[in-house]
Amino acid sequence: MRVIKFHAVHKATGQRYIVVSMDFTKTGIYALFLLDMHECVKLTTTRVDEYSVLQFTGLHDKSGQEIYGGDKVQGRDGVGIVRWIGDGWRVDLGEGWMRLSEDIWEVVR
Repeated sequence: MRVIKFHAVHKATGQRYIVVSMDFTKTGIYALFLLDMHECVKLTTTRVDEYSVLQFTGLHDKSGQEIYGGDKVQGRDGVGIVRWIGDGWRVDLGEGWMRLSEDIWEVVR
């Protein structure tokens, strides 16, 4: 069974946060997330309009780092963005795509 988890990336600053929960309401989507990935006691609730929400793929890169949809990864065939294409996670290389596998890609944030 795959673990379901999310990160949020602030669109203006690029700062990444761990999403603890999301609430879908009539006024918008709100997320509760850690303000500092190293300080687990600070939490905030905010509208997600200013953030890109990234889903964990269930895979890790060749150095063991978690890979999320939207991450930039580098491998022997170039640099690309992780996206859900068709029936699975792929690396969009701009002029084509490759299957996402743990042993050849490395997350570059």
